[in-house]
Amino acid sequence: MKKVFLVFLICLLAGCKKEKKLDEWIYVIGSVGDFIFNEEILMYKNEDNIHAFSGGAESGSILAYKLGDYYWSRGIYRRLYNHGLPNKAVIQWVSFADKERYRVSLNLPDNLEELMTKEYVCDYRKKGEKTYLYGLGIGVAPGGYAEAYIFSLCRVEYLVVSRALGKPYATKYDVEVAPLAKQYENSWRQFDKSHPNLYKDHPLPDPKDWQKLVKPRYDLYDRYE
Repeated sequence: MKKVFLVFLICLLAGCKKEKKLDEWIYVIGSVGDFIFNEEILMYKNEDNIHAFSGGAESGSILAYKLGDYYWSRGIYRRLYNHGLPNKAVIQWVSFADKERYRVSLNLPDNLEELMTKEYVCDYRKKGEKTYLYGLGIGVAPGGYAEAYIFSLCRVEYLVVSRALGKPYATKYDVEVAPLAKQYENSWRQFDKSHPNLYKDHPLPDPKDWQKLVKPRYDLYDRYE
């Protein structure tokens, strides 16, 4: 009994805090200067697959790219309840800019939940109110660049937690049935028709340069609340 009281007293004096748990969180995937098709998102916790999703196209803010305004769009969105957080994410997508499929693995920090439940103050909407970084964003760019970041919809700044450069990836279907160019032939043709000379007039940067080019911009995402 004395030991229990002593522990309670130490916590009282030292300011022990109850560990916060994230009961609800969202994840989004988007691009910049590209139109993408998400073929697969896999979330892992210690090599156990805890979530999977496939499908969904995203426009990648083409107009903003033309204006030199580089930011991660967020067209593919999912909300999860009472679902553990991953420590690795694998993303497979098709880039209409490169006419290429990429696959990348992003290692996420083990203390991701701690980072996402840290309190911040809203500085965009609901200014002055407290918030936490309950969103996990995945941004992918031409050349295979990818990064993971955590965010709140009422804050401009976000926290990047992982970066990697994906590689071109061929599936068994590509080899045995139809090459990638054949699968996306009509879609790529329509994209090029809708955006003639896009990358001739606005050349793509080196994939590694996306890290310093992409800036936070949150004014387009009110629909996710």
